[in-house]
Amino acid sequence: MGTVLAASDCKRHWRVDSLELAIDPSGTSENTSTTFKVAVLPTTTGGVACAARDADNRQGPIGTFTQVGGAGTPQPAEGNTAPGFEAVSQLKAPYTGYVIETKIPMSQLPATIDPNRMGFNAFVYDSDTQDKTGQTRLGWSTFGGVQGDPYRWGRVVLTGAASPQVTTREPLLDFPALSSVESPQSIAQAVRTKVALSGLPQTPARRSAEIVKAVPRDGAVRAVIDSRGSGTVHLFATYGDEIVGQRVEDVAPGRSRIRISTPGNPAWRVLMAFESDLRGTASSLAVVPAELRTR
Repeated sequence: MGTVLAASDCKRHWRVDSLELAIDPSGTSENTSTTFKVAVLPTTTGGVACAARDADNRQGPIGTFTQVGGAGTPQPAEGNTAPGFEAVSQLKAPYTGYVIETKIPMSQLPATIDPNRMGFNAFVYDSDTQDKTGQTRLGWSTFGGVQGDPYRWGRVVLTGAASPQVTTREPLLDFPALSSVESPQSIAQAVRTKVALSGLPQTPARRSAEIVKAVPRDGAVRAVIDSRGSGTVHLFATYGDEIVGQRVEDVAPGRSRIRISTPGNPAWRVLMAFESDLRGTASSLAVVPAELRTR
């Protein structure tokens, strides 16, 4: 058995023993945003199984479920992304694996099923370590990149009663993510590669801004910025790889002097991302002159 996670950590299922089921109702999806993908962990530290949706039409938690011989009762999670989903898990003793059975309501799929070509795949993730790393993934369809490519999944033909009509759901992609202008590592890379942040266009030079000087002050560093357009600057003062101060300020055309407090180690350089009010981003940095550096 790999690492047993807490039910509150029921995510990133590829780290541990888990089962993932993937359904493409139409059988024509180009990516997983129009599919239903659920991962089930066979056990947790609380003695219950748990499930969550991942990288699909509406990713997020589902809840905890019955584990044969375990403790606790089924409990839907706050923000349950698949009402009506059910699961039961049974561990083999001594542990040689597990059996998971699920019920997935067709009403929770992102579209009506095409009974002649529904896409389907099952992935079994296996970890034999306690460091939250998976070693093996098995699949019904195992082409390279198959997890994110519904067109590589298998096909299921459904017989019997017609599938219920389901209103097609637009992908819900409003989950929070780190913006590159808030990442000093991304800014440093953009300066080095001269590639704009986040896939956005580079701000035209006539509308851009750059940091031209970083001057140490008592418990702070002063960033001198020349701007040819208006926008927002994201400033990070660093000491080696350590972020010792940061600040976000709006700037107008002209020269700005912005003080960044550095209560810990002194700043040896300042990274800056500029978000133009009109278009794109720009990245720059300024190094504190060696002769002015203090510890």
